[in-house]
Amino acid sequence: MLSFEQNGKTWKPDPAVADDLMPLNADSPFGGDVSCGQIHQGVFFVPSWLNTDAPIVVHYGDFKYEARFIAKR
Repeated sequence: MLSFEQNGKTWKPDPAVADDLMPLNADSPFGGDVSCGQIHQGVFFVPSWLNTDAPIVVHYGDFKYEARFIAKR
């Protein structure tokens, strides 16, 4: 399960909810179990409480990674 964590709050996008995410290509795999070497690309529509200027922790199964959003100016 994929989740995003920041300041003690956790958000888990639901692939069945169009307001949570959008796959980038209808002909490519997206969601479910992602094996090593596979690429799944999509756009996540994060909740308003998530601060895009601050780091987030991304969880996927046992994988945990601190990440930042890319700011385009």
